[in-house]
Amino acid sequence: MGLRIAAIASATCGSLLNKPPTTCPAKSPVSSTTPHECRSHGQRSEPGREAVLHAIRGEVKAAMARIGEVVETGNRAEVSTRVAHRWLQLDPKGREETGIAVLTNTARKSINEAIRTSLKLEGKLGSGDQAVLGLKPAGLTRAAAGDARSYSTGDIILSLTSSKQHQVEKGELYVVLDRDVRANTVRVEDVAKGRELILPLRQDEKLAAGFVVYTPEERAFASGDRVRFTIADKERQIINGARGTVSALGDDTVTVKMPGRDAVTLPLESVAARGLDHAYASTVHDFQGSTVNRIIVGLSSADQLATQKSFYVAISRMREEAVLVTDDAAALAKRIEANTGDRPTALESWLKADRERHDKQKAEVPVAQERSAQPERPEREREMPPPQAKPDPDRPDRADDFSKLFTLPVERNEAEVEASIKAFADRQKQKIIEGPIR
Repeated sequence: MGLRIAAIASATCGSLLNKPPTTCPAKSPVSSTTPHECRSHGQRSEPGREAVLHAIRGEVKAAMARIGEVVETGNRAEVSTRVAHRWLQLDPKGREETGIAVLTNTARKSINEAIRTSLKLEGKLGSGDQAVLGLKPAGLTRAAAGDARSYSTGDIILSLTSSKQHQVEKGELYVVLDRDVRANTVRVEDVAKGRELILPLRQDEKLAAGFVVYTPEERAFASGDRVRFTIADKERQIINGARGTVSALGDDTVTVKMPGRDAVTLPLESVAARGLDHAYASTVHDFQGSTVNRIIVGLSSADQLATQKSFYVAISRMREEAVLVTDDAAALAKRIEANTGDRPTALESWLKADRERHDKQKAEVPVAQERSAQPERPEREREMPPPQAKPDPDRPDRADDFSKLFTLPVERNEAEVEASIKAFADRQKQKIIEGPIR
């Protein structure tokens, strides 16, 4: 099983129990985390507080030794399965108080699917699923959104601004029908009104800058599902990231109950409903700003996104306990310690390149010294073979001149150099005396 137990992790950088805040580091040399960020999470015990502080400093092994538990699967493919199993072992109250954080959407979807399958078998979810054509962010940059080549047929555009000139309305959806790369335009259909529009991209930067592009993705929901809104809806007072539980499903509606407010019923074709996603597991990025009593963190030692920053964000989501599930704790610690997660500045990149050049030069010095230490070969072996000069019918002696010049040793002493220079000068004088060759 590869199970390794450590002290239960709960933490506080500034306790919720009216205790004075404990000391936080001024700033990690490898992280942009500040003392305020450390105090803001409200962890509740000394071991967990120490784990978070070690994570801030980039001391990953020390942090792992202080979080609640580290579970090693020995197999990368089993990390997501073990995370889901660990959550399903909890009682209903424990499940409500426990979050799951992973680095990739692939792992998130795998865990959500495994949990939903088990909950259906337990009878915790409704037997029937309602399919919703969800919206998955395409992740286009502003520059890419202004280039017709970035769009594919079937992509869905959500406009964040209105344009009377182009008949685009804020908050409406537009389906891409085709594109014209030469004209840099896209032909779209207005979902609400069923009309076709031609939208210019780079020619009207303000229009394209207000586009958020999604790809359609079918998602199934059942009564009792944990969900999260990924698209804001100001009209219904729904913010991006709001969480709730599906309380009812109709033929063309979904009702979601959120903490602290009345249930909201949404048409399945609404932007808010199409932004619903399962919320049993979330990415570390999506978990920022939230805390739970217990956090289960799934990290593979091969995850390219496993950095000091993502590790710190993941374990600091806890208030009382953290559980880390990985395939190889030692390999994961080594990867995290080597990657801060901070984007280098231009100066840092230049300094790194300069250090690499310097290190390369230092590495080449012993090679040069080794070559110079080799015994000197006889002069005859160091002579270059004479070039095959073409005969000159006007100056039959010219080939001989060049042959004699280039048969000189490659490595010469001062006397040989002086003699060569004198011979060359004498030949030049003779040419002047003889005059041009006719």
